[in-house]
Order: sequence, then structure tokens, then C-alpha cells
Amino acid sequence: MRATGESGRFYGWVVVAVTVAALLVSAGIRAAPGVLIVPLNLDTGWSRGLIATAVSVGLLLFGFAGPLAGWLVDRVGPRAVMLAGLALMAASMVASALMRAPWQMLVFWGAVSGLATGLVGAVMGTAVANRWFYARRGLVLGIFGAATSAGQLIFLPGIVGMTGLIGWRGASYVLAALAAALI
Repeated sequence: MRATGESGRFYGWVVVAVTVAALLVSAGIRAAPGVLIVPLNLDTGWSRGLIATAVSVGLLLFGFAGPLAGWLVDRVGPRAVMLAGLALMAASMVASALMRAPWQMLVFWGAVSGLATGLVGAVMGTAVANRWFYARRGLVLGIFGAATSAGQLIFLPGIVGMTGLIGWRGASYVLAALAAALI
């Protein structure tokens, strides 16, 4: 495809920029539980084993969401899947900040967050690269891979700092706001 805007520039690079931002936020949200286990344990008194179980549920659903994301991209397109994933991420982070019972952590921090980040995971980048690029597809896939790694690198220190300043609930609200802003 060769879609150009009024400036005559290839619109695919705008799509790449938006996808990079979504992958950065998705990777940051997926990695956040690793640095929030101790603050969550101290605030709620829930065991680290229970918290780790919620993280495991999230990672499991993150993996299982890949085929679902691919199927949905084929049916409704990458834009709708990305928007749904970002909306679910924002909702799961808000719900996580409000959780008061262990089952809520398993649902919101585990299941919903895992599904949401899986929808915006690696399948999304591949779908976007294949739909918009032929000659530079490898470069675009490399950019998306770097965005996923950079999301963890950028967000983890930021989440640690935010947790120290505004607590883990406040950090969850900030992550929700970032996901919502991308919508």
C-alpha cells in the first residue's frame, strides 16, 4: 500500500509511531507487577504467593491472547483491536487501584491486564508491519521489538519512582491515564 497524506509523506510511519507508543505502554503495564509486589504486599497484607499467582495469570493470558489478537485483527482490523486492548488496559489499571479483595487482584491485575496487554502485544506489531510495509517490513518489525523492550526499560524505573511518591495505587492510575491517552 502507498497511502500518503496531504504532505505527500507515507502515512504508514504515523501508524508506526502510534503502534510504538501502544507497545511501550503495553510492555510497561505488563512489567509493572514485578516492581509493585512489595508495595502491594505491604499495603494490603496479601501474601507474595497470592500476588505472584495474579502475575502468573496475567502472563498466561498475555500468551493466550496472541492467537485471539491475530484472529480479531483478521476480523475487525488492527485499529479496533488496539483500541480495545488500550481500553481494557486503562480499565484494568483503574480497577486494580480500587481493588480491596484478593479475587479482584486475580481478575483485574491478572486476567484483564493479561488479556489487554496480549491484544496489544507482538501480534499487533506484526499485523501493522504486514499491512503497511513491504520494502521496510524488517526495519519496522525491529522498531516494534525495540519498543517492547524499551517499554520495560523506560517504565520500570518510572513506576518505582511513582510508587515512592504516590503509592502503588497512584502509579496504577498514571498507567491507566497513559493507556487512555493513547486511545
